[in-house]
Amino acid sequence: MLNIRFVIKMLGLMFILETIFMLTATAVAFFYKGDDFLYLALSSGLIFFTGIICYLIGKNANERNAGRREGMLTVTLTWILFSFFGMLPYYLSGYIPSITDAYFETMSGFTTTGSTILKNIEALPNGLLFWRSLTQWQGGIGMIVFTVALMPIFGGGASQLFNAESSGITHQRFRPRITQAAKRLWGIYLFFTLLVTILLYIGPMNLFDAVNHAMTCMATGGYSTKNASIGYWDSPYIEYVISIFMCVGSTNFALMYLFMNGKYQKLLKDEETRSFYKFIIVVVLIVTAWVYFNGFEKDLEEAFRNSLFQSGIKNRGKNGLPRPPPPCCIFLFFCILYPAAGNYFYAFFSCAAKSAIASEILICCGQTASQLRQPMQADGRFSSGSVPRNIGARNPPPVK
Repeated sequence: MLNIRFVIKMLGLMFILETIFMLTATAVAFFYKGDDFLYLALSSGLIFFTGIICYLIGKNANERNAGRREGMLTVTLTWILFSFFGMLPYYLSGYIPSITDAYFETMSGFTTTGSTILKNIEALPNGLLFWRSLTQWQGGIGMIVFTVALMPIFGGGASQLFNAESSGITHQRFRPRITQAAKRLWGIYLFFTLLVTILLYIGPMNLFDAVNHAMTCMATGGYSTKNASIGYWDSPYIEYVISIFMCVGSTNFALMYLFMNGKYQKLLKDEETRSFYKFIIVVVLIVTAWVYFNGFEKDLEEAFRNSLFQSGIKNRGKNGLPRPPPPCCIFLFFCILYPAAGNYFYAFFSCAAKSAIASEILICCGQTASQLRQPMQADGRFSSGSVPRNIGARNPPPVK
């Protein structure tokens, strides 16, 4: 029989802990004297009050009967209900007046999808921008892992929740108790987030933008505080920093934990990790060569950098998104299907294109199909049809 009281108790516990994160965003809103302070504070109170009620209802739950079903149900309800409470600051403040849009924006954050319904991100006050990035940062490692790390009270129940939330992490990779493993995973996650913050702050970013982009970078989600995303700064340094740490953020954190404890071979010899980075290197080199030798970029370093950051993170162009050459766009689309690197490429697509990438892929696919139906000249160029825009948004090679 399903242990409902245990599930309610766990949800209440996580609501209480989530209040801490929302209060952090509330403090940011207070510091910047934004008009979102009241709505963040009110939302914090609502989620805390709900958490207390749920915890009291399930206080006497029989924790020994908690199993896999309870763990899976708790994790599923967590994402659904967190997104509901997380949308309240957007909706109550009026910055996202639609409940559907507010829920979508929050769910996209917690699941690190990176899609957004916002047309003018910079219109949001700093408190809401910070909350938006914070939802993605939590999703990057998993709120369940955070809960298990701080509240080691179930014994076997903690293990079920940890397994339900953390795919790819098995007990064979961890010697300590599951709660200790969760603490160390969060420690590694926090360490890399602080490191990226410092590196971005050294560059042209201010502290607020550096913190926000560090959180979304390690979560491999791609939320930004600017409409032009990373292209706002037009900085190769920032692009390289984020590219590198997006790779780090896509690596199995259980292996990162072992690596930082001196067990280097566990990471270096892991087949998943080796395949992941080999695939990235091969794809980036292929796209770089295609872009450079076809004249879409005159500078080899810029061709490599743009290829590394998924065909033009500079976000130039009419709608802030340069359209990659159709063959590259289709090639990268199929790269998403590769299991070992799917998360990495999807994250980069989200960071570079947000919700527009789906339409861009369809446009590029249709454009390529249209071109293939047209005759070619002797030099291999299409005799008619639209010419795809340059990755760097410069003038494309002339059609002879």
